Amino acid sequence: MKKYSKFFNVWLLLVSMSLVTACTTEDNAVDPVGPQEEVITEFYNETVNKMIDENYEKVKANGYAELVIPASLYPKGMIKIPAADMEAMDYVIKAGHTAFVNGGAVRDGVMGKELHDVDFSTDATPDELIAIVPNSHKTQAGNLTIAQAEHEGGIRTDMVPYQAMDIRLKGQPGVPESPYFGQTYSKNLIDDSYGRDLTINAVYYDYKTGDIIDYHGGLRDIREKIIRTPVEPNLAFTIDPQSMLRAVRFAARYEFTIEENTAKAIEANLTKVDAIKPSLRRYVVIKGFCDKCAFRTYQYNVKYGVLGYLCPMLKDYIGNAEYEDYLKTVFDYVDSQKAMEASLAYCILFMPPVMKELGDKEPTFDNIQAAFDKLEQGSGQDKLFLLEDYRFTKKDPILIWRNYRLMTTDATLKDAALVNSLRKEFTFKSSLMLLNAMALTDNSLKKYADEWNKDLPTSTDLDKVEADYTVKDGEILTGISEHALIIPDGATITLESAGALDAIICQGDAKIILSKGTTNIFDCEERYGSAIKTKSGKTLTIDGEGELYVIGGQEGAGIGGNGHIVINNGTIEAYGGQFGAGIGSEMFSPCGDITINGGNIKAQGGDQAAGIGSGQDGECGNIVIKNTVKEVVAIAGSECDNHIGSGAGGKCGTVTIEDKTKVFNE
Repeated sequence: MKKYSKFFNVWLLLVSMSLVTACTTEDNAVDPVGPQEEVITEFYNETVNKMIDENYEKVKANGYAELVIPASLYPKGMIKIPAADMEAMDYVIKAGHTAFVNGGAVRDGVMGKELHDVDFSTDATPDELIAIVPNSHKTQAGNLTIAQAEHEGGIRTDMVPYQAMDIRLKGQPGVPESPYFGQTYSKNLIDDSYGRDLTINAVYYDYKTGDIIDYHGGLRDIREKIIRTPVEPNLAFTIDPQSMLRAVRFAARYEFTIEENTAKAIEANLTKVDAIKPSLRRYVVIKGFCDKCAFRTYQYNVKYGVLGYLCPMLKDYIGNAEYEDYLKTVFDYVDSQKAMEASLAYCILFMPPVMKELGDKEPTFDNIQAAFDKLEQGSGQDKLFLLEDYRFTKKDPILIWRNYRLMTTDATLKDAALVNSLRKEFTFKSSLMLLNAMALTDNSLKKYADEWNKDLPTSTDLDKVEADYTVKDGEILTGISEHALIIPDGATITLESAGALDAIICQGDAKIILSKGTTNIFDCEERYGSAIKTKSGKTLTIDGEGELYVIGGQEGAGIGGNGHIVINNGTIEAYGGQFGAGIGSEMFSPCGDITINGGNIKAQGGDQAAGIGSGQDGECGNIVIKNTVKEVVAIAGSECDNHIGSGAGGKCGTVTIEDKTKVFNE
């Protein structure tokens, strides 16, 4: 299925990526066990350090050794779990299963950092989990099927069955025997720890007891600021080449040292990252530049050979003092202002060679694209990008470069119409950020930066939103959020170059206005449910002259849910997730009536789903396409006979098309 996005690297969105959930936080699920004579204020206290050091001797001798740090020995409230995640774990525990918070949440808690991305491991299977936890469903996390619980406000909890050990680990030194080798799931927590990429990510918090469990010396490595793998690194990187890139990313983020044998294994095995699809390589590498330590991320990726291997286009720049002074100034400025966006990180990294190749040519999109393509094809940089892949990677940097070049000319400033047009570009904020940063490297650019910073429109910047956000009636939204946007009943909002890596959730009647000249994108491809979700019995109305692109998540529609949908205007492309309609119902779910009064509309269904109508085994109300539309393109997904109407196994009410000359399918 072809999907269109203008500002996201879809794997940035991802993919792994469960995103930060925002809700009330509480202390540990249990009180510390046993009496405490004094309040413990730090995790690495004398008692805990002694236990870690004694256990690490066993780890070195045996390859693994279980270490249990009781809740009574570390600070109460160190692991703060959102209430929604606690609710899901409570159901699992009451059903007699285990629940261990895993990975980054425990690592960050031990380090005294704010917890993000809280999910948990359990001995329950996905089928058992969806039977135990209300409002849950199965979904994919990479190659693993997991369960996911849905909570009010769009919050989700990932519930991950213990992973079985890879069959290639069988018989290896330091690897225990297991009856689950080569299977998908295990009943042993230690088996799951061997599927973790790094020891610092293989530490668990027992939700039932409050104990912290460590098999591979991860607690010691966090304390000593060391990056290692749970098994021999050459074997680890053969099984999971992505873990090499993650090792470098986490080393840069926390200023850790990659252990000597692990560092040598990265150098020896780096070519194995070719087995990772380019989109995932891009995600892991560029995600590091978005960790508020962009220049350090550059240095670590250079030190361990990653950037030189994946970005041969930079071979004449890596190590060059002038280039690296430029990077440090620009990266540090952006990091001081906001979290880096993937497209801006690309733009900054590749700007010198691309602008040199462009020379004095007019900075049109086509000219910059040609310069980028020429450099890339000559260097073999498809290790990072797919050639001619502009959907999620190169398109945004090219637009930022184009705007930046236009914004740094006197002729542009004298053209009021062009100034107004550039200010409405969805990449304008990134272009202005680049200009402000470049003005620090070249004083002649300051006058342009000053002019473009004047009279900026006031609105809510979604870049600064750190949790699911409930918008206000009449609010204007700009920027990109990693979280869901919630529209209260009866509210009207304006999207002005806005987007999210999560859904718009309508709690009742809602109206969305698309600001003229702007592009707005909501991409839920790696999530579950509709990108714009309506409420049963309520109506969503979309109007305005801007552009809207939406991609539904698994089993979800692009624009859908349970309520009615009215589209009056706009240029809209809506893509259903797997088994969901482009515009209409989700899989197995009903939706209300769909009325399209105007606009240029394209809707493409997922597998077995209609373009406009119902998803697989879903149900849709009446569909009316008025003769006042400019054009409607509806495309059914595979194994669906109806471009407009019912999906496979689904139902649909009456379909009325007033002017069939304006309605097409591809």
